[in-house]
Formats: sequence, C-alpha cells, structure tokens
Amino acid sequence: MVCPLHLYMAPFLYDLETLKGLRIGKELAPTLPQCGSIYFLWQDDDLKYVGQTRELNMRIVAHMRTGQKRFTHISYITVPPAFDWMTAYVEACYIHALRPDWNIKIPPGPERAPLAHLRYLNDAT
Repeated sequence: MVCPLHLYMAPFLYDLETLKGLRIGKELAPTLPQCGSIYFLWQDDDLKYVGQTRELNMRIVAHMRTGQKRFTHISYITVPPAFDWMTAYVEACYIHALRPDWNIKIPPGPERAPLAHLRYLNDAT
C-alpha cells in the first residue's frame, strides 16, 4: 500500500545525476527566483549541502556573503506554496539519502530516516 504522502512527494524527488544536470553557476544567484525551494550546493561535481528556504535568491546570496560554505554551483527544486508544508520533510529525505558533507551527520539507518520515503528516494538514486 502506498502512503498518500508518497504521491505528493514524487514531483520533488530526483536522482543525483538529474540534480547534477540542473546545476547553474553561483554567479547567477541574484537572478534566482524568490520562492520556496530545496537547494543543493556543489563544489565542482561533489554535492556538499542540501537546504531549504522560502526565499531562494536571498538565501544563496547570504551563503555567498558569509563565505562559510564555499561552492561553485547550485541546483534547486522549487516548491509551490501549496506544498510548503512538506519542504522540510523532502529536504530531510535528500539529506538522509545523499549524505552531503556539510549537513549535520546523522548515523545511517532506516530507523533515523523520514519514515518509508527514504527507501523511495534511495530507489530513485
């Protein structure tokens, strides 16, 4: 039986190669849309960070201004306002499945993953 949340999440789940193909240079950050998003920071071909925000361009520019996270590329998935309620959950699924270096390390294991959706995302990667 498929959980109804699974149906809502499907449009937001991409494998790592697709996310890599969506990358843009960080110099384009000021032109990014002002919308809710799950974003991915890359250092060349290595995924380094997964985050979420309600204001994408401002958040990326803030990362660049502080200099704490040095990255070369960005990819992102926009989240329509109607799905705002699940942004944190989808972000958590990506963090658990892709294990980016700069996100807080959580011991691996399905017992720490966001329910059964981690398995779905792992199947997609």
